[in-house]
This record gives sequence, C-alpha cells and structure tokens, in this order.
Amino acid sequence: MQGLRFNAFLQCNLASCGEVVAMAGGYDVVDDDIDGEAWGTVEVLRPEILFPAPWIIRIPSATPSAVKDPILAAFRLYWVDPSSSANKLRVSVEALLTEFKIPRYNKPRRTKKRMPLSLATRIERYGKKLNGGVTVGPRHPYEKLLHALRWVGNAGSHSGEEVDGEVLLHAFEIYEHVLEQVIEKRPAAMGQIAQALIASKGAKATR
Repeated sequence: MQGLRFNAFLQCNLASCGEVVAMAGGYDVVDDDIDGEAWGTVEVLRPEILFPAPWIIRIPSATPSAVKDPILAAFRLYWVDPSSSANKLRVSVEALLTEFKIPRYNKPRRTKKRMPLSLATRIERYGKKLNGGVTVGPRHPYEKLLHALRWVGNAGSHSGEEVDGEVLLHAFEIYEHVLEQVIEKRPAAMGQIAQALIASKGAKATR
C-alpha cells in the first residue's frame, strides 16, 4: 500500500449549489472490527487536498476580510497541514482584535522603543474593554475563549509538533461561537471546551 494515491471529484447534492470539489490524497491501512466478528486490516482514504476547500464553520457575512481571509486559508490547510491551519486561526484572532481597536503596540516613553504587544496581552485588554474597564472580579467569558484559540495557535506556530485534527476542529467550533457573539451577538456555551484547550495548552480536546 505504500505510495498509493487516489483522486476523486465530489459534487454537492443540493439543487441550489451543485459545486464540484476535487479531492486527492493517500491510503492508510488500519486495524478495524470486520463485520463485528473479527479484527483485521482495512484500507481507508486519507484526503490531503480538497479544492475548493469546504467551510468547516460558518463565517458571519459581516466578518471583515482581514478576519475572514485567514479563516478561509485555515480551511484549505486543515487537510494538508493542521499546524499551519492553526497558525492561520491565530492570525485571524489577531486581526479580530485589531478590528475592535485593541492596540498592536505599547505606548513607550519618549526614550523607549515601541514594542509589539503579545497576543495574550491583547486578549486581556479586550476582556478588560468588554468588562467596561473593570479589572477586578471574573474575567469576561470571551477572554477565556480567545485564550483557548491562542494556545492552539501557539501549538501550530511554535511547538514543532503537528496539531491534532480533533483539537483543531474544537478550535474552529470555538471561533465560530466567538464570531457569532462579537459580530452577530448570538449566544452559545463554549466555555467548557475552551477550558479543556487551555488546561492542555492546545494539546488535547475533551468535552
């Protein structure tokens, strides 16, 4: 099976769509329960390229292009390079904070050099802004969600290890929720997933 490849064309069955997607990838041989009677090896397809890439989450129509474009790139990279996909999500989060007027640089004294703010600091400033400038008491829930995305993005950007595909799907799910809340103001409950990603520093996703 080594070196075998496949290609296929998929077509959406919705009458209003009908879009054709090109797919290519390789084969994997895995152990599986065959007919509920015995274990054996089976061949499974492993997609690595889908063009155009299907949307993994819904992006609100009012999402600015600086935020949306990295998400679309993350969709494409998910199949071939999950770590790069996670990095693109991080880029989008940075752009989202910029859209909400969170500074990218500090304000140094005249004798100091201007330095970029870390994503963690920018998220904290956004949380403070959402809390009306209050720094005591519970943090704003959006802050927790964005920190979860930061950890996954960091894992894709700096850890040197490939981000787990399931972890990345959880990150997409959280980001969809964040965009719905901050752009469309739609409520949902993602705090538990966010806490799991924070606790594992982007390495494990549990509900």
